Amino acid sequence: MTERDGSAQRMNAMTECDDRMRVKASITHQRTRLRSILLYNPISGHGHLDSWNALFVSFLLEAGWHVASLSPGAEDLQNRLTQKKLATHPNLQILEWRTPKRRLSERIRAKLVRMIQKRLQASRKPVINELEASYL
Repeated sequence: MTERDGSAQRMNAMTECDDRMRVKASITHQRTRLRSILLYNPISGHGHLDSWNALFVSFLLEAGWHVASLSPGAEDLQNRLTQKKLATHPNLQILEWRTPKRRLSERIRAKLVRMIQKRLQASRKPVINELEASYL
């Protein structure tokens, strides 16, 4: 084998190695692009759920996920993530969800209506006295 043939074989091997590395990089890039999650916190402002939301968002961001967080208390999440220096992370999207606030009287009335409807539906159901029929 001549020196020229050996050199050509080394160049081919290096090119094949480069091609394999490009394919692996492409696959890795596709996997990271697909790792996205939406975190939904419907009752923000009620206890420790805001802390848990910020905790999960920070864990997922640090693990390389693209995170979208939907919460009525978006400013609270923003403040908590600022403390962790993650508020301006490029993979973070905080979605503001403005919920209408109902007055206490409206909430009580809606609860009473649901309770009455449940009672009416329960009274319309036939009572099955047979043991075998109750298993069906």
